[in-house]
Amino acid sequence: MLGKDALARFDAVAGNIQFNGDVGGRNWTLSELPGIDAVTDVPAQQIYLNPNGRGFNTYTRGGQPYHPLQSTFDKFGITQSQYAFSVLIHEFLHITGKFKPDSTIGPDGKIDGSKSRGYQEKLLKACFSQKKK
Repeated sequence: MLGKDALARFDAVAGNIQFNGDVGGRNWTLSELPGIDAVTDVPAQQIYLNPNGRGFNTYTRGGQPYHPLQSTFDKFGITQSQYAFSVLIHEFLHITGKFKPDSTIGPDGKIDGSKSRGYQEKLLKACFSQKKK
C-alpha cells in the first residue's frame, strides 16, 4: 500500500508534519472540528494533525475514560495510539497520490468526509488484522 520507496518519501515530508489545530479556512480552524483528525496540503506536502481530533484526543464520560471510536478499535484490535498512527499514514498516502482528495465542503458549508472514512477503512484493513467476531 505504501510503495517501495515509502521510507525515503516519508523522510522527505517528516519535517512538514505539524500538530496544530490553528490551521483552517472559510471561518473554521482545525481544532474546532473534532471529527477531523488531520488535513493535508498536498502541493505544499504539509500535514496538519488535529490535537482535538478523535485520533489524538482523550475523552471521559461520567468521570470514566471512553472513546467515540471504541467500536473501530475493537473491530481492528487496535489501540488509540495505533489509530493515531494510521491517521498519519492516511495523510501520507494523500501526499504520495495513492489516496486522492477525500473531503469536500458542500454548499451548506459542511464538510463531507465520507470518502475519507472509506480510505481510512481501507487502510485499517490493510495494516491491521480485524478481530474475529
